[in-house]
Amino acid sequence: MKKLLALMIAVVFALGVAGVAMASPDLKDAKGKVTAVDEAASTITIDDEITVVLSAEDMKDAKKGMRAKVTYHVEDGKNIADKVKLKPARKAAQGC
Repeated sequence: MKKLLALMIAVVFALGVAGVAMASPDLKDAKGKVTAVDEAASTITIDDEITVVLSAEDMKDAKKGMRAKVTYHVEDGKNIADKVKLKPARKAAQGC
């Protein structure tokens, strides 16, 4: 009886781990300067290299010149943001 219970617990655990692995998309990271903002498409372009679709909430804060760090996944050929951090552009150092 104990062996059967242990086997059942192992099977349930294995199925749970497999389910989590299948549900997690391959995530990628991008960081750099926001070089373009397209409000109509809800996208930003980072370092003129990668374009990422943002949520409406994140688009409110996005401005050209900001620094961005984005975690995203690819869906139907589009880079969809999962996590977005936007910071103001660094100010140039001024000499004395």
